[in-house]
Amino acid sequence: MASDSARSSAGSGSTGKHEKEQILLDVSAQAPAPRRDFYQVVVTETKVLLRWWPISFHIGAEARPGERTTPTEEYRYDSRMRGDVRSNLGWETEERVYRLACGMTDMLTRLPKKILMGILGMLDLQSLHQLGCCNSFLHEVSSSNELWESIYLHHHGFASDELRSLASEISWKKVFFMNKLQLQVVLSRRRRQSSAGAERPSAPAAVFITE
Repeated sequence: MASDSARSSAGSGSTGKHEKEQILLDVSAQAPAPRRDFYQVVVTETKVLLRWWPISFHIGAEARPGERTTPTEEYRYDSRMRGDVRSNLGWETEERVYRLACGMTDMLTRLPKKILMGILGMLDLQSLHQLGCCNSFLHEVSSSNELWESIYLHHHGFASDELRSLASEISWKKVFFMNKLQLQVVLSRRRRQSSAGAERPSAPAAVFITE
């Protein structure tokens, strides 16, 4: 995972030939151990640029910086570039680059997932539903178990182990929209099924007789 020194900016300036292009994403960080090299990924409307600055602790070792580019619309098909971004800058950064390459350039889809989850968790239910209709990514996030678990806990304050087990089977969103009677019926049915399974006698062990 990339270190906490990762930074991102939108619409900021850059150097060289990228000055005239709008920067959609700019993230730099130190790669995880044992390499510890420095990496930067820059996404513009036309290309994805990956730069690296190797860190060598061996005297006389050759460590030259480098860079590689791919057209933005082709990034999602470039498995090598995606793998390098993911392994050196982290899964979340690669996901953000991928979303931009897929044309999701609005500000919400460019936010880190943790921040986006926090924003969605403060919306009323109607607004959350409407936001989920905007595109496939926002639909996925607005329907995620992680988000609806936080919404349930915000409204109810507590969830028993039994309820968590049910949510893992049918989703937190479905649990949230159940009324108390429906929830009790479902939980009672699961308890009966669990008891019946525990009381069911096990099959007798096979006995082999040899002469």
